[in-house]
Amino acid sequence: MPKDKIVEALEHHPSGLSISDLARESGLHRNTVSSRAKELLKEDTVKYKKVGRAKVYYLNHHKGLHEGIKMSDKKNIRVNIGVSDLEDGYKAAVYAAQQAVMGIGSDPTFSIVLFSSEYDPHSVAAGIQKILTGTHWVGCRTNRELNHITGISKGTIQVLSIKTKHMHFHTEVADNYRENPQGKGKEAATRAASLVEPDRLVSPYVQFSRLSSQNYIDIVRTPPYFILTFISGMCHKEDGTFYPGMESKFLEGIFNALGPNIPVFGASVVSDFDGLMQGYKCTNYILVDGKVYENAALVTFVVSDLYFSHGLEHGHKPSDRMALITKLSDDGHTILELNEKGAVEEYSRILGIDQEEFLKNFHKHAYGNPLGVIDVDGSTYIKSIIPCQDGKSLCSISKLTENVFVNILSFDKESAINAMSDAISQAKKDHEDKEAAFALIFSCSGRRAILDEDADHVLEITKSKHVDMPLFGFYSFGEIGAKKDRQSQYNNQTVTTLLVYDKLLSQ
Repeated sequence: MPKDKIVEALEHHPSGLSISDLARESGLHRNTVSSRAKELLKEDTVKYKKVGRAKVYYLNHHKGLHEGIKMSDKKNIRVNIGVSDLEDGYKAAVYAAQQAVMGIGSDPTFSIVLFSSEYDPHSVAAGIQKILTGTHWVGCRTNRELNHITGISKGTIQVLSIKTKHMHFHTEVADNYRENPQGKGKEAATRAASLVEPDRLVSPYVQFSRLSSQNYIDIVRTPPYFILTFISGMCHKEDGTFYPGMESKFLEGIFNALGPNIPVFGASVVSDFDGLMQGYKCTNYILVDGKVYENAALVTFVVSDLYFSHGLEHGHKPSDRMALITKLSDDGHTILELNEKGAVEEYSRILGIDQEEFLKNFHKHAYGNPLGVIDVDGSTYIKSIIPCQDGKSLCSISKLTENVFVNILSFDKESAINAMSDAISQAKKDHEDKEAAFALIFSCSGRRAILDEDADHVLEITKSKHVDMPLFGFYSFGEIGAKKDRQSQYNNQTVTTLLVYDKLLSQ
């Protein structure tokens, strides 16, 4: 059906298409597109806006991107999103940034930029900086981008802009952080926390009000600060071998600087998950205030007078299959032995399959049955594995520890599909009386791989269960966060979420 082809084309181009572009994308004749577009207008399926002399058509449920409708316009915070899929990276960045700023007025307090691996990072940085000059923003290249308006996207640039006098941000970059991940994590966190500039009138008043009206249990459980971090993850060396990220060590550096209980939320950046798994060279980029960094890490220290909360879920279930990590490489990322036997040999035996079957279809088995580290409260955190090139040892995305028991987890499809929604529900527990201004969500690319076509349902289920919850995030290679009231850590095949509320800590 011609109208179905037009709708399909517009689903892939949330920023809209002209009649000529629609004809090209749908394969229909221009006259057919023109007549069917008029029918879709009458049905209220599409809308259009004038761009110069052309009419640009877009789907009605994408109107928030075109009419400047705010994601969140609350008493204490305003938030808006911009999205573009124009082919030119500079123009797409300008367009997305303009959309984001349009809904909140000029000069956002802070912005987050997510862009697809199809775009040149330098062009993106220049375009964003043109619009956000004089404001503070950070960004990274992603595997997939997501938000509550356009869903899950590939080939887009997305901008989240925040305007509030109740949050204050400062970012430090650890360039070439792999040279000394722990030391550079400590240095970046120390500088970010030292140089952030809160409002010397508002913030002290909020904290004084808390002391006079709340008990210390509530104050301790909700500190007025947290960290947002993006860390370049696994990529390839020039010789084609894996170059692991040093996320766990970088986090250790942050904790060394600010203590183990600082709330840390973020993700491991990977530009092309599918390409990485197939051995293609890929490079991870981080952007800060117009500058481009390759294989770096950033630490943003946030002073918040507003309530925030976090959650973490994955959907895998513990099993009765246990193993002891008996030998690791010096860096803690390569499992040489499980139960004092070759890692691949023993892992395959535990799963009840031949080694050749595991090596041939390792994505299926390793994603479906990852290693689980059980916390003291019974919570399970996933540590993903893939076979090393020698076919005998296992490479762990996360740093592991010798002589620790791990559970060989089982994949539960229904739980995995609901994990994003459940992570938000976990974060909202004890905060039902507060209205969320927005939710940042980082979901593992491995989840998308194992869920396959069901991955698209995850966001729809989340939106249906959390109506009017503004969502913004991306698919990552590892997620930094924790379950409610637990210490932050580096995770795999997980969904982490951070919710910021339109309610002062003093209220």
